[in-house]
Amino acid sequence: MASLDRVKVLVLGDSGVGKSSLVHLLCQNQVLGNPSWTVGCSVDVRVHDYKEGTPEEKTYYIELWDVGGSVGSASSVKSTRAVFYNSVNGKAFFIYLYDILMV
Repeated sequence: MASLDRVKVLVLGDSGVGKSSLVHLLCQNQVLGNPSWTVGCSVDVRVHDYKEGTPEEKTYYIELWDVGGSVGSASSVKSTRAVFYNSVNGKAFFIYLYDILMV
């Protein structure tokens, strides 16, 4: 049986850039029809079998953490986000999404 390694991915960015839509697409293989605001954090999981270029198959348990991007400088928002960042300890990946507005 293949080994199971956990990978944590934090999906970060401003509000409304498509973090929830990206996570839903990656985990459910479907476009999110009617996205809503993420309050706090939403976690979704994908199991991925990696074979190419390795002597043995490896299975990854990928946790995608969609951290709410509400705009605001309130200290309560900053301290709430810190809860999700503290458990990283250098063992996670980050995806930063942004929106380019062309005028």
